[in-house]
Amino acid sequence: MVTPVNRPADVSLVDMQLGRDLGVNVTNDQIGGSATVSIAPDNQPGGAFGSWTITVKTPAAPVAQAAPALVGQRLTAPPVDPTLPDTGLADDPHRPVYRFDVSGAQWGVANAGQLTTVLPAMTAQGSTDGTTWTDLGKLMPVTHPTVSGSTVTLGSASFFWQADPGQQPLTDVRVVSGGLASNVVHLADLAAPPTNGGTNATAVSSISLISATANAALAAPRADGVDQAPLNVALSPANAGGVIPTSDPRYQLVYYRDASSNELITGLYTPGDYQDYVSVSQWRGAYPNDGLNARLGGSRGGGTTPCPKHRHREPNKHCGGSGGGLGSGAPGQAHAYLVTTSGLSQSLNAVLNDSGTAGAVFTSSNLSVLGSTASITWSGTARAGLSLNGCPSGSCTLVTPSTTAPGLYQDGSAAAGPVVGLMFALHATTAQSILPLQISTDHQQHPLAESAITITNNQAQLSNAAVFWPDDRIDTSLLTAGQLVRVPGIQ
Repeated sequence: MVTPVNRPADVSLVDMQLGRDLGVNVTNDQIGGSATVSIAPDNQPGGAFGSWTITVKTPAAPVAQAAPALVGQRLTAPPVDPTLPDTGLADDPHRPVYRFDVSGAQWGVANAGQLTTVLPAMTAQGSTDGTTWTDLGKLMPVTHPTVSGSTVTLGSASFFWQADPGQQPLTDVRVVSGGLASNVVHLADLAAPPTNGGTNATAVSSISLISATANAALAAPRADGVDQAPLNVALSPANAGGVIPTSDPRYQLVYYRDASSNELITGLYTPGDYQDYVSVSQWRGAYPNDGLNARLGGSRGGGTTPCPKHRHREPNKHCGGSGGGLGSGAPGQAHAYLVTTSGLSQSLNAVLNDSGTAGAVFTSSNLSVLGSTASITWSGTARAGLSLNGCPSGSCTLVTPSTTAPGLYQDGSAAAGPVVGLMFALHATTAQSILPLQISTDHQQHPLAESAITITNNQAQLSNAAVFWPDDRIDTSLLTAGQLVRVPGIQ
């Protein structure tokens, strides 16, 4: 068995055979992933059957090919009275909140026969002088990636930043992907939004944030940082009923805070906080759970990337790519999408502050967040139909990845931080648990077997069950809700 590091779905099985001439052969029966095994005599003494050198070749590691593009936007209005000192309050306008939209990072990854690959998360960096750069945190897009040839383009993502009271503010921000740095955004070049929406804008009286599910008070995605819970955001007018239309540009200025600490949600993973991550984004991701076509991602309001949340110091967040902003939801409401890696109960608020003061801030009521950590289980067989269960809605929706539209999953951990996982195909092999394969006097050949997996009516089935013996058990991996699920030893 050959299992590439960090890619258990790409395991290769090799039947090492001893011929009548006492030669050893490994090329007759190899199945599974993209690793290849060869053997050759090394003419060294020792061993009953001689000395042999086994060579294992795996695909080259992914290589960054294009740096991401970065666009910044200032979300808060300037102080009405700049002569007043910073109050130290969270939403004081002396410390602006910014959103940064990231898109276009490319990697060379696809190899013939490769089932999965993993990519490092991007790193957001800030500078106070334009020369020395400090890491702000990691950014993992949860929008749909695409593939052209051997090049993967990651989906859009966003993060937010705000200086802490007394902290020297950043002057410049960039994002690095695989060693390739984006363009630099100079914060001084970002125009502030007009105070209170500008001339003739409808006055706002309040902001609301609810879950766009049966339980409006609770957002409960899988706790993997990729599965999303859909939300609705609405601005209410001061002098009329209903809600302000979503075309109002102030929907693009909404950000989020942790309700218990009042700390801003940035969309960045920071060291030691992987399991304490929540993010809200206007971009519809790979697993939006909003009842719409799952492949609509990549546009505003049908977007793709959830913004991660970091509960330590960082500011608001709206995730998305260039041109980001909340997307249209129900009439008068804007869609947002939440992700978390935490299974602990927490709450957050939506915030709008274009008043130019620290006191006239619109803050929503608390929205509860409880990520699901329930184990994903399987039922059925690979021959008759295999299902996954344990997702927030019960039955899990299975993903059919392809070489042009790979499936996205979280391959990170508390130790490693966020890691982008991509799956290019579904595949099944002879189960490791039944090795070595048994033969009989009637069947003296029992070869290793493999088959593609087909998803029909949300059930996974072998595309070619005939290649397996009737009693063979099978190993496979399935993709759902942002998780790669290993399914071993099934019928």
